[in-house]
Amino acid sequence: MLFALFAIPLGTALSIGLAVLLNQPVPGQGLFRTIFFLPSLVPAISLAILWQWMLNGPVGLVNMAVRPFLQAINAVTGTSLQAPDWLNDPNWALWGLVLTGLWGTGHAVVIYLAGLQEIPAELYEAAELDGTTPWQRFVHVTLPMLSPVIFFNVLMGIIGALQTFAVPYILTGGADGPGRSLLFLATYIYQHAFDYWNMGYASALALILFLVIVVLSFLAVKMGEKKVHYGGR
Repeated sequence: MLFALFAIPLGTALSIGLAVLLNQPVPGQGLFRTIFFLPSLVPAISLAILWQWMLNGPVGLVNMAVRPFLQAINAVTGTSLQAPDWLNDPNWALWGLVLTGLWGTGHAVVIYLAGLQEIPAELYEAAELDGTTPWQRFVHVTLPMLSPVIFFNVLMGIIGALQTFAVPYILTGGADGPGRSLLFLATYIYQHAFDYWNMGYASALALILFLVIVVLSFLAVKMGEKKVHYGGR
């Protein structure tokens, strides 16, 4: 649940922001859309292996990019900040997984792009005639008209986050992370089913996971009935 609490809002904000930028009439628009969509096509196992290397503490690309900034901050402030050990430090492991999840936002970006293109241009023209700023048009026109798409992506994100298994399992070499910081319910079910051969307990946990997903989905739908704006309603 903690992973979903951080990953879904960050992923939603990033996806909407990218979709709005990629919806602008600029040269090479199709190329930029393709570039941002391609990472979402990478299979989960390949994605996990790639990020296992990128998040490696000593030689990972992420820390290689972060270290110059930390060195500059240390030189100015006199501190001794160090690059995070993403996969071995319990305080950073979850954030490393969140960062990995943002890699696949291209799929949601495409859905948001489709939603943006369905918004009538007359609404923006009327808002502009009223003297609104671009930010006001985004808040009062784009977001309400895009709310059904946001609701769909958030609901799919909740369901996906509760079933997280492959990426953290590969990132930590089949374990549940430092200090069990990456122990998800799906991983716990797998361990009891195929490591301990406790199939009855694992089946009960799987049923509980299913019921949790159903209940949260139902609550999300009920909340969405009041917050989501559907055209013609």
